[in-house]
Amino acid sequence: MDTIDLTLVEGYEEAEVPPSVSRRRGWTRSPFLAFGLVVVLAGTLSGVIPFRDILARNRQVEITQEQLDAVRAENQLLEQQIAALGSIAGVERLAREQFGLVYDGEVSYVVETITVEPAAVAPPLSMDESAPWYAKVWNYLTGRDLVPDEQS
Repeated sequence: MDTIDLTLVEGYEEAEVPPSVSRRRGWTRSPFLAFGLVVVLAGTLSGVIPFRDILARNRQVEITQEQLDAVRAENQLLEQQIAALGSIAGVERLAREQFGLVYDGEVSYVVETITVEPAAVAPPLSMDESAPWYAKVWNYLTGRDLVPDEQS
């Protein structure tokens, strides 16, 4: 595309734009932009735009997908166990491991292991569900949700 040098054209003069007009051009859209942001924020907070519901549903889909993957892995393991029980060696292994069966002349040994109970762990603290949102935020910022309040 060719450019035209307008300085060579006779009678052409650039119109000067006063600085006050050029500054106002940028601000003409800001009230509409601010109003739009307020409307979107109000819609989100009031629940008209179900933002939290959308996020909750997406998380629920992710959890369900993880559960489905776990069930599929368990099904694959069970299918492998079924295939193993289709052979004589698989049945013999199962009889020895689970039922303690042995052939005549063999000696069976049972080894008992001592299990150590893990130390008791305190359940995680839950925030007071009846508290207003600003109290929950304050408790989170001050760490009061990590330490229980002293009971009187």
